[in-house]
Amino acid sequence: MHKSVELPPPDRGIITIAEAVAVSTLSDTTIRRAIKDKKLPVKRVGRRILIRRADLDEFLKPS
Repeated sequence: MHKSVELPPPDRGIITIAEAVAVSTLSDTTIRRAIKDKKLPVKRVGRRILIRRADLDEFLKPS
């Protein structure tokens, strides 16, 4: 069961994985795989994984 996540405001600089899934067309698994493969940089704060919105936008750009 997936819980609903509100879309973060576009000017919010740091988002969670759940918010990254909500603003993109990617699945949780795809986001986590990109993080593991170091294609999407993150900052870990305790157990939380935080993503810079600019890094997500760059990752989502067509290559």
